[in-house]
Amino acid sequence: MWGLDMIRHINEEAATKARGEGAVPYRMDSPDELGEWPPFPFPHIGYACEEVDETHERLDTLFVDSSGFGGEEEPALTLRAFKARLVALHREHGSLFLAIEEVGQFQVYVAIWKADGA
Repeated sequence: MWGLDMIRHINEEAATKARGEGAVPYRMDSPDELGEWPPFPFPHIGYACEEVDETHERLDTLFVDSSGFGGEEEPALTLRAFKARLVALHREHGSLFLAIEEVGQFQVYVAIWKADGA
């Protein structure tokens, strides 16, 4: 099991790499884009998500099972529940930006922003 220091290190490295490569969140224009996951199609930009917060309204940050084996009784959203939440957010707000903010061994935190005006 990874410790908190390891998780922070991984996410700090992801932010540094994302900044260096100019990585940007994935733009989801339609729920039809929700294919088979994992792996997720959106980038892991780590703590660089805070910079996206400066230009776009964050709608949510979701704790999601990334293994594909999570159950409904677990705290992380299953892939089915995650996709349902994305469909609801898209219905309410239109296009969305998505990026992985934090990575653990079997779960991720996915940041979601409103893409209007981008």
